Amino acid sequence: MEFLLLAGGLWGLWVLFKQWRGPSSQSTSFTPPPLETDLPSAVVAREYASFRQRLLSGELAEHFPSSLFLQPGEKLVVDVPGVTFSEFEAGEAMDRGTLTLTTQRFAFRGERRAIEVPLTALNSVEAGPEGFSISRAGQSTVEYFLGLHGFTATLTITPEPGEAFAPQALEYIFTGEEAKALLAALRSPSADRT
Repeated sequence: MEFLLLAGGLWGLWVLFKQWRGPSSQSTSFTPPPLETDLPSAVVAREYASFRQRLLSGELAEHFPSSLFLQPGEKLVVDVPGVTFSEFEAGEAMDRGTLTLTTQRFAFRGERRAIEVPLTALNSVEAGPEGFSISRAGQSTVEYFLGLHGFTATLTITPEPGEAFAPQALEYIFTGEEAKALLAALRSPSADRT
């Protein structure tokens, strides 16, 4: 009987989570969010991909005031303040703190909770409208990280040869989909981040 209750509860959580993440989270490819720009969509995608690669390589680490101690060979990817943590999709925030991604770890440091997970221990990452969720080895609950707006960047876009547009500024927005794309790239064994 307890098994049936547990199975029914897990099925109910799966149905709720499946509805939350929506159909777009099935893909691991990343499409930049709709932006108010007259730049061609191919240019926006190219510039987002280029910026993401700079993040993944650790090239932009000096722009983040992270207090996370890095291990030898580890590089800081992104450090986002003001992120809320919950173990329930629409539940009350359990903590608020800083989300840090490195080339080797996923970390959250809040007032009440500290989470540090090797990227290899992440079972899945799902994007949602307000952030993303992870499931990890040895943990039975799904963990939600919301309010990623603590990190945006302005990219200056100049046309390449053959392109006809004036140089413009483009805003890079750190969303749940972007967090998922970064984590997928970091977890990929074939990723070249040197």
